[in-house]
Amino acid sequence: MAGKNADLGVAEETYTAIMRERDRIDADIAHLTETRDALDVLIKANSRHRAELSTSPEPVPQSA
Repeated sequence: MAGKNADLGVAEETYTAIMRERDRIDADIAHLTETRDALDVLIKANSRHRAELSTSPEPVPQSA
């Protein structure tokens, strides 16, 4: 019976380790998703700004 208890202990440790790793990966995914969403906001703002610049009349140079 000692072997069965040892196997159960290893199985429990393995389960704990793989669940911890899965939780870590989930946290990484959440952080990456937040970062991507923030970049999407910046990309959209930059795209609008570039579009505004391309449709703006060129400034008239001031004579000295």
